[in-house]
Amino acid sequence: MAEPQEPAGTVDAPAMVVVGQDSSITTQPEAPVATKLKGRHRLLQGIQRISSSPSLTGLRRARSVSAPYSLSTRSSLSCVSLAVAGPVRTPHSPGSSTPQASPLGQPSSSSSTTEFPFFESIEAHLPVRNAQGCVPGSAHATAPVPADIKLGRSDTQSKSRSRAASAAARKKLEFRFWDTMPHEIQVYIFSFLLPKELVRASRVSKSFYRFCFDGQLWTSLDASEFYKDIPADSLARIISSAGPFIKVLNLRGCVQVEHYKRAEVLVKACKNLMNATLEGCRNFQKGTLHSLLETNQHLVYLNLTGLTAVSNKSCKIIAESCPQLDTLNISWCGKVDHRGIYSVISGCPKLKDLRAGEIRGFNNLGLALRIFQTNNLERLVLSGCAELTDEALEVMLHGKDPEMDILTDLPIVPPRKLRHLDLSRCSRLTDKGVKAIAHLTPDLEGLQLSRCKLLTDAALEPILASTPRLTHLELEDLEELTNDFLIEHLAKAPCAGRLEHLSLSYCENLGDAGMLPVMQKCTRLQNIELDNTRISDLTLAEAASMVNKRSRRVMEAGGKPQVTLRMVVYDCQNVTWMGIREILFRNANVKPAVGHPGRVSYPTESISLKCFYGFQMTVDEHQKRVLRGDFDSAATLERRWADYMQASEEAGMGGSGHRRRRRRAREAQALHMNEEDGNFGEGGRRRARTMGSCLVMTGVYSTTVPTPTGIAADPALTSHGTRQAEELGHHLMTLEPPIDAVYSSPYYRCLQTISPFVELSRRQVEASSGAPPSDGAAASAASIRPEHGLGEWFGLAPFDHPQPAPVKVLRGKFPAICEDYSSTTRAPIKGETLAQLYERIATSVRAIIERCDNEGKRAVVLCTHAAVVIALGRVLTGCIPDDPSVQDFGAFTCGLSVFRRPAAAATGGEKQQRDQAQCRPAGPPVREGKAAHVSDAAPAMSDGSKERPSPLEVVPPWRCESNSDCSFLSSGAERGW
Repeated sequence: MAEPQEPAGTVDAPAMVVVGQDSSITTQPEAPVATKLKGRHRLLQGIQRISSSPSLTGLRRARSVSAPYSLSTRSSLSCVSLAVAGPVRTPHSPGSSTPQASPLGQPSSSSSTTEFPFFESIEAHLPVRNAQGCVPGSAHATAPVPADIKLGRSDTQSKSRSRAASAAARKKLEFRFWDTMPHEIQVYIFSFLLPKELVRASRVSKSFYRFCFDGQLWTSLDASEFYKDIPADSLARIISSAGPFIKVLNLRGCVQVEHYKRAEVLVKACKNLMNATLEGCRNFQKGTLHSLLETNQHLVYLNLTGLTAVSNKSCKIIAESCPQLDTLNISWCGKVDHRGIYSVISGCPKLKDLRAGEIRGFNNLGLALRIFQTNNLERLVLSGCAELTDEALEVMLHGKDPEMDILTDLPIVPPRKLRHLDLSRCSRLTDKGVKAIAHLTPDLEGLQLSRCKLLTDAALEPILASTPRLTHLELEDLEELTNDFLIEHLAKAPCAGRLEHLSLSYCENLGDAGMLPVMQKCTRLQNIELDNTRISDLTLAEAASMVNKRSRRVMEAGGKPQVTLRMVVYDCQNVTWMGIREILFRNANVKPAVGHPGRVSYPTESISLKCFYGFQMTVDEHQKRVLRGDFDSAATLERRWADYMQASEEAGMGGSGHRRRRRRAREAQALHMNEEDGNFGEGGRRRARTMGSCLVMTGVYSTTVPTPTGIAADPALTSHGTRQAEELGHHLMTLEPPIDAVYSSPYYRCLQTISPFVELSRRQVEASSGAPPSDGAAASAASIRPEHGLGEWFGLAPFDHPQPAPVKVLRGKFPAICEDYSSTTRAPIKGETLAQLYERIATSVRAIIERCDNEGKRAVVLCTHAAVVIALGRVLTGCIPDDPSVQDFGAFTCGLSVFRRPAAAATGGEKQQRDQAQCRPAGPPVREGKAAHVSDAAPAMSDGSKERPSPLEVVPPWRCESNSDCSFLSSGAERGW
C-alpha cells in the first residue's frame, strides 16, 4: 500500500507514479532502505529501471511544475514512469520545483496483481535493482497521468489472469527432450538416414551438423550413388572428417577425387579401410595409391579395375602390406603382368578371389605352378587373357608332371577349390586344355567359356559329367557345338536339375531337337539366352509348359505373379508370333481349379521375353498387365494382337478379296493399338489414333518353322502334349469293350497323340500271343489307319493349303501306320466351307461304320482335330445347329468323347426319348454360352419350322455319353474351343 501523503519538499529517492489507488501519491522515503524489496515494492522498483531507457534519457526535459497532460489526453497510454535521469539537483538548484500531487485519481483495488496486469511475470526476467546503488540526494520528478484512464475493468483482469496462468504453466512444463536424450541414442537415430539425407540435415543447426558428420555414421561410404550431386570439395570434407571411422569406401566413377590434393586428403584421413573400390578413378596418382595401400594393412577387398597407376610395384606393395587380402580385382590394368600376379599370390595367403581379366603373361608356367601350389582360389577370372595356353591351364589344375592313375588315366592330385572359373575369350584354348577342368573341380558352380571358338562337344562332355553343383553355364558363340551335346550330355548331366543360368547365344547349330530335352530336364532355369540360334516356337511352348508345371497356382484373386524365367530369343528366324503368343497365353492363363468345381486358379509365375523388336512393345505391355494381376486385360491384349497378326498375314496374300483382307488387317491393327494403349483410369477414354497409309519395307521375315515332316502347318507335340498323349493311351487301355481299331488324321500331331496307345496295344498282343503282330494287320488296334477324311479343316482361300505328308514318309516315323489303307474322301486343297466340312465328316463316318460292321469290330477310336471333333459330334448325333458358334461339344486337348450307337429295334416312345437325349452331350460345355436348343420332337429351324431330316445324319443317330472328358489327365482340361 502507498504511504500517506507528505508535504511537498525535497526528496532523496526516485519518485514513482502508482495507478490504481484512491489517489495519486508521491512517496518520499526518509532514508534509503538497504534490505531486499519484495512484492509490490519490488515491482515498482523494476518499473523505475525502465525509466533509464536511452530514448527517454535523450529528451533531457526539465522538470515541469504543472501537469503536462490535459483532460483530453487519450486513455490508452501505457503506465510507465516518466522520471528522467538527470544531474543531481538540490532544493536550491535552478530549475527545481516542488513536486505536485497527481490529480488523476483511480479506483482502488484489493490486489496488486490487477494494478499492473502486463507486468505480472516480469519479475522472473528482470533483476532486482539495489536501492543502495542510487545516488544520494538525487531528485526525480513525477508526471501526472490523465484521470480518464480506466484499467480496472473485470474482463481485462480476467483475461490478464488467464494469460498469466498459461504463461506460467508453459514455463513449468517446458522440457527439452532432444537435449536430454543420451548421445548414443541420438547417433542411432541419425544412422537411419542415407548419406544425402545426412548432408541435408546437417544444415538444420550446429548440433545437427555435429551429429550428421559423426564418424560413427560414416563407417561405410558408398559415393557411387551420389557423387554426381555433390561438389568435389564437399566430398573431400566428408571423407576427411569421417576418415578414421571409414571401413568400406566405394569411389567407383568418382572423378572428383582424381585431383592430387583431394586424393592426398583421402589418403591422410582413411587409415582403417577394410573394403576399398577405386574402379574408374583413372587419373589416380601412383604415389597417392601406394600411400593408401601402405597405410591400410587390414584391407580384405580391393578393386583397382582399370587404374593406370597400378603396376607390378603396386602388386608388390599389396603383397607386403595387405596380408589379410581376400579379394583382388586388377582387370584391365595395362601395366600389370604375370610378375605382379605372382607377387600377390605369394604374399597374400588368404586370397580366394582373383580377377585378372586381360592381364598379360598367363602363359608363364611358373605363375601357373604357383597357382596350383597355393590351391586357395575359389574364383578365378581370366577373361580376355589371350596368352593363356592349354599347357599353362593344365599346370594350374594338374601341376607339373603329376602322377597318373593307371585305371582312370587321371592325375592323382588334390581336388581344386574353384567355385567359379571364367575363361571367356581365351582364344588359344582347345579341347585338350579345357578337359583338364574335368574330375578335379567337384565344387564348380559357374563356368564361362564364351567365344572360345576352338572348343567342341568333346571338351565339355567330361566337365558336365563331373560337376554336379554347376548352376551357371555360358557357352556363347561356340560354333562347333551341336544338338548332340545338349541331348546326350547337358540334359543327362547330374547338374541338369540345378542349372539356373544357360547362355547359348550365337550357337548357330543348335535348334529345337537339342533344346526340347534341356527344357524338360533343367526345370530350375531362371535365365536362358538363345538369340541367333535355330530354335522355333516349339522351344517357347516347351519353356511355357515347364514354368506352368513347376509353379503353383492360387485361387485367390488379386495376386501378382513374379518373373521366374527370363528368355532372350531375338534374331531367331524360326520364332514366329505364334510362339510368342504361346508365352503370352501361359503368362495370363486363368483356368478352372482342379478339385474345386466352379472356381478358377491364377498363375504365380511368368516369363519375361526379349524377342523381335516388332513384337517387343506388345510383349512388354502384356507383361506389365500380368505383373499387376490384371489377367483379363492381358488376355484381351493377347487375343487382339493375335487377330491383328493373322489379319496381317492374310492381307499379304494375293488373289481375289485382297482389298477386303487389307481392310480387316487395318481394323485389327487399330483395335490392337488401342488395346495396347490401355485406359486412362476408371471411366477414362482411350487416346484417339490415326492410321497411317505409308508402309516401309524393313526386311524379309519368314514364318516357316521346320517340322519333322518339313510341312509348316504340321508341327509336332510339345513335351506337355506328349505326356498328355501317354496318359490318354493308358486310359484307353482300360475301356470296355476294348478298342478294336484305330483311325487317325494323317497329320503328325494326331499320329503322335494316338501312338502311345498303339504301342501299348502292340505290347499287349505280343505278350498274349508270344509273337509281334504282323505289319499288315490292319484289323488290329496295334496299327493306325490314316483317314484323310478326318484331316484338319481349313477355310476357303485362293491359295493351296498345306497337305499332310505321304504315307511312305510317315511310315519311317510311325512304324504302326498302315500303308495299304485308302481313305474314302479328302479335304479340298483350297479349303472348304462349314457345310462342306459336315458333308466330308458324314461321308467318312459312314464308310468307317460300314467297314467296322463288316469286320465285326465293336469299338473304334478316332483321333482328329478340334474343329473336326465338334463337327463329328454334331454329325453323329444328327443335331446340327443353325448357329455354328453354339457351344455344344467340347474339344479339349487329349479330351475323350464317347458316342454309342443305340439298338436297331426301338419302339416309338423309346425312339422319342432317345432323340431327346442324342443332342444333349454328357459333361460340361467347353465354355459358358448358349447351348443348342432341341425340342421334344426335333430341333427348330431359324424360321420357326421343325428341322427336316438332314442328309448328313448317320442313321440311326448316335448317343453322346461323354463330352471331351479330361478327368484322367493330371493337368485337367486345357485349351478348349
